[in-house]
Amino acid sequence: MLISAVHFDGYAAGDSDEGFRLSNVSTQPITLTNMVAVNGGSEINLTGTLQPGHSIWIAKTAITFTQQFGYKPDYKYTADADASVPLLTMNMGSPPVLGPGDALAVREGASHWMDAVVWSTGGSVGQITSTGWLTGWTGSNVQRYSDGDVPVSGQILYRKLDEATGQIVADTDTAQDWANDRADPVTGRKTQYPGWDLEKFWQTAKVTETARLTVAIAPDNAYRVISDVLGSARSSIKMEMQTFDNLGLLDVVTKTIGRGVNVTILLEGGPPGGIDNQERWVCQKIEAAGGQCWFMITDTSGGNAIHAAMITCTPR
Repeated sequence: MLISAVHFDGYAAGDSDEGFRLSNVSTQPITLTNMVAVNGGSEINLTGTLQPGHSIWIAKTAITFTQQFGYKPDYKYTADADASVPLLTMNMGSPPVLGPGDALAVREGASHWMDAVVWSTGGSVGQITSTGWLTGWTGSNVQRYSDGDVPVSGQILYRKLDEATGQIVADTDTAQDWANDRADPVTGRKTQYPGWDLEKFWQTAKVTETARLTVAIAPDNAYRVISDVLGSARSSIKMEMQTFDNLGLLDVVTKTIGRGVNVTILLEGGPPGGIDNQERWVCQKIEAAGGQCWFMITDTSGGNAIHAAMITCTPR
C-alpha cells in the first residue's frame, strides 16, 4: 500500500480541506485495522479493507473537502456535521495539521513502516528522516512544481503513473516517484488541483469504433465545425474557454437552449484587456435564454481561493 496523494495546502480557510489518499497497488486485499497514518506526534487509526487497485481519501473534514473536490472522502479525522463520512480515531496526539515542510507515513503495528513521503514548499530542501519517527525516505523532499506562471497554492502532491498501464510507477521512496517532480520533463512537472480528474487522462485515449471523423484546425476557419457540434447537442453543453463574444455561436447556443438542452459556460474572469461589453451581452443573452454563464475569479477574502462565480452580466 502506498500514500498516493497529499493535499497539504488547501484552498479553504484554515486548510480544512486538506487530506491524503492511500492506494492498494498489490493484487490482494489489504486490511487496514492494524495500521496508523503518522504525522509527527499524531497517529490516526486506520480501519476497513482496501481492495486491489482501489484508493481511499482521508480528509481533515468531510464537508470542506467535498466542497473543494466535488465528492466525499472515504474517512475524516476531524469531527464535522457530515455524519455519512466515518470519523477515524486517534491512536496518539491530536488530529494532524499538514504543514508546508512536513512528512506523512503509514505504519503497521509497532515498527513496520509501509510507506512515507516528505515534502517542502521551496528554498532549502532538507530531510526529515533524522527525526526518528520516519524511515524509508531518501534524497530530496517532494516540492510543488511551478515555472513562475503555475500557481503553487492548492497543489496536490500525487504519484506518477505508467503511461502504458495507467498504474502507479514502482515506488523508490524518493521525490522522483511524484508527478510534481521538476527534474522530469516527461512524466513530471504535472500539477493537479482539487476537482481535477487529471489521472484519468494520463494514458492516451484509445477507441476502436466505426465512425465518421471530422478534423478541425483552429483558430482559423473553425466556426462551421464548432457551430455544427454545438447545434447537435441533445441533452447538455458544458464549455470552458477564455472569452466568448461570437454572435453567430451565441445564436446557435440560445437556439439549443430553446430545444431543452442545458448549457453551462465557464469563462476567464480576468482575460487580457478585461471582460468587454460584447461578452457581457453574450452572457446576458445566454442567461436570459435559461443557460448559465460563470466566470473564474480569485477571491482573496477566502484564503486566495480560485473559484467560479456567477457574475451579473449587464453591459456597462
